Amino acid sequence: MIFIITSAIMIRQSRNFFYLDGTKKRFSILNLEFPSSRSSISILIRQIKKLPVIESKMVFSALRGHLYTDFFFMPGVYVGVLLLCLTASCESSGYISDLFKALAWLQPLAWFCDIIENIYLLGQLKKPIPASARFFIFYRLLEITKWGLSFTGFLLAILQLIYHHL
Repeated sequence: MIFIITSAIMIRQSRNFFYLDGTKKRFSILNLEFPSSRSSISILIRQIKKLPVIESKMVFSALRGHLYTDFFFMPGVYVGVLLLCLTASCESSGYISDLFKALAWLQPLAWFCDIIENIYLLGQLKKPIPASARFFIFYRLLEITKWGLSFTGFLLAILQLIYHHL
């Protein structure tokens, strides 16, 4: 239930994600999660500040709200994937069962990566600074780990459960 409520809140908040780059344009939270360069996040934040003051405040408020809401969203996602993988493990045997157990117990790592990401992004909203080359690599690895573990666990578990029940 928390997953559904927080998802709805974050979708609503994301409707207010705009920046000014000659014209007013939309952006997604994925632009912050997968920046194309070390300075992409700080450039985007500067472009948000170019909006009229009221709109800029609305965008920053929506972004902060989205990131704080995500902290409540995370348990639903990562615990859900963990339980899904454990269920798939029970429906499997041998190495496949072990794979699902490993994916299940790696979900706390994905959750931890998501927490670090949100803390970093909240800090960037206060004081945007281009990432160092090392931190940019670390941030990319953080995102790959977070999305890779959660998405792989979810997808493989769903496929295994569908296969088992057919």
